[in-house]
Amino acid sequence: MGKKIKHFSFVGIFTTLFTFALGYFLQTILFPIQDLNTLSKEELLKTQKEAALNYDLGIVLMKISLVLLIIFVFIYLFLFFLNCKNKFATYRKK
Repeated sequence: MGKKIKHFSFVGIFTTLFTFALGYFLQTILFPIQDLNTLSKEELLKTQKEAALNYDLGIVLMKISLVLLIIFVFIYLFLFFLNCKNKFATYRKK
């Protein structure tokens, strides 16, 4: 059972990384803007919302994938260290 969960969390890590990259692509402006430093934060946000493919969906995908990435990494590390502990315990018994 532990190997299945470990494999599932490993696949989940790469899936969330892909989802994060997809969200970043959706919220990014795909054409160059001149004089980016002269824009205020409000003007830049308005420009991003107008020019990006889907700004709101991109932000939501990035936030959800970040939360899921943290969860999957913790599960994977917990199972990894549990496996190392079990191997060490069986090695000491010999």
